Amino acid sequence: MSGTYLVTAGNIGNSVIEGLIARGKKIRAAVLKKKPNAIWDVAGIEQVEFDYARPETLKRAFDGVEAYFCLSPLIQNLAETGIQAVEVAKQAGVRRIVRSSALGAAGDAVTFARWHRAVEKAVEASGISYTILQPIAFMQNYLLFAETIKREGRFYAPVGYAKACYVDTRDIADVAVLALAETGHTGKKYRITGGEAISNFDVAELLSRAAGITVQYVPVSDEAARQAMEAMGVPGWMVDGFSELNHILAKGWMAGVETDFESVTGRKPRTFGQFARDFRSAFVNESAAKRSA
Repeated sequence: MSGTYLVTAGNIGNSVIEGLIARGKKIRAAVLKKKPNAIWDVAGIEQVEFDYARPETLKRAFDGVEAYFCLSPLIQNLAETGIQAVEVAKQAGVRRIVRSSALGAAGDAVTFARWHRAVEKAVEASGISYTILQPIAFMQNYLLFAETIKREGRFYAPVGYAKACYVDTRDIADVAVLALAETGHTGKKYRITGGEAISNFDVAELLSRAAGITVQYVPVSDEAARQAMEAMGVPGWMVDGFSELNHILAKGWMAGVETDFESVTGRKPRTFGQFARDFRSAFVNESAAKRSA
C-alpha cells in the first residue's frame, strides 16, 4: 500500500513508526500536542494534532490517509472517542485500519475490555479493511514502578503469586507493522502475549539480574493498592478499572500463552529478561550506584 500512514503516537505507536520508517513508508504521527523530535524530522515524519475535544483536528489528520494505526488513550470516554475516530476515518476514505485493542475484549468483560470491544465493533462495521490486535498486559507497565524501585528496591502489587504472559509493546508494534504494510491480514484478529507466564516474584528476579541490584516484589491487599492510587490522584473510574484488572490477573486469567505472534512474525516474542536488560537504566539510580561503588 502506498500513500500516507497515520499512526497514533505513544508507547506502541512510536515503535510502529520506527518499523514503518524502515520500510520507507510515508508517515503522519497523530499527537495531542506537537513537540520537537529530531529523529522524526530527519525521517520526514509529519506531526499532526489529534485532539478529540477539537473534532476539526481529526478531519485534518485523516486528510489523504490510506492506512491508520488506531489506538485509544486510556480516558473515561475511550469507547466514544475510539468510535468517533473510526467514523472520521471512514468519511475520509481510509482504506485500512489496524486497531490495537485488548486481550479479552468482549461485551460482558471488565470495564476497559468492554470499552475496547465497543471500538472493535465499530471497526468491524465500518466497511474498511481491518486487522485487530488483542495484546495482553504490557511489560512496559513495569516502568511505572521505576521510581519506587530506584528509591526502595521494591515494587508493590495486589496480585499475589499469580502469573501472566506479559508482552513487550515492541512486539505488538511488530505485528502492527506487518498488518499495515503487507497483505494477508484482512479480517484477522491476533491475540498477542509473551512466550511464558511469569509471576511478580519472577519479575523481581529478572530485574535484579538485569540491573545488578536487589529488587523485591511486595504483595499488598486490593484495598492498599486502591488507597495508594487514590493518594496519587488517580481518578476513581481509573482506580476501579485497574482494580478489576488486578483481580482477573490475581485469579490467573492472564497466564495462557497465545501463539499468534509467532505465527505472524516467524519468531519468538521478546522475553521479560530481554525487556529488563533493554530498559535497565530506567530502574537503576546510577548516581547512587557510583557512590556505593
